[in-house]
Amino acid sequence: MTSRYVALLRSVNVGGRGSLKMDALREAFSGLGYADVVTYIQSGNVVFTSAGPVDADELGAALSAALGADLTVMVRTGAALADVLAADPFGSAPRSARHIGFLSSEPPADVVQGLDLARFAPEEAVILGAEVHLLLPDGMGRAKLPQHLARALAEAVTYRNWNTASKLAELSVPI
Repeated sequence: MTSRYVALLRSVNVGGRGSLKMDALREAFSGLGYADVVTYIQSGNVVFTSAGPVDADELGAALSAALGADLTVMVRTGAALADVLAADPFGSAPRSARHIGFLSSEPPADVVQGLDLARFAPEEAVILGAEVHLLLPDGMGRAKLPQHLARALAEAVTYRNWNTASKLAELSVPI
């Protein structure tokens, strides 16, 4: 059975670092046997179809070898991404203030419970499974909370704004 997946590459074309051509990225995915490969914007978002399950670590290693870059990849099924969006704890806030951090794995409950998030107000975060829902009223560029969470949770993470995550969910609907 084929499924649609979303690959979220960490630190691609961010702040002039991690430069990666999207046509080369699409070709690498196709070369690995994936179908219906689509990239979205220039920041390492790939939607594709796979005949079987996709392991993020194996995909990251294969892409790193194919592209000659050190890549960390988070993978979600299209259905899982839709569930992440549906679980949004900040639904009444402006879309421009909402972001999602996609973690490499779910952090331990004791680590999450030990976080002191109140000191970052008005920035807010809610961790649900392997995703961090962020409310950043002043945007990602000046925010302190995302960097703190990346260190405190000790998991690889890549962030996407609400509009990008929504578009990826739309593109990941089965063909």
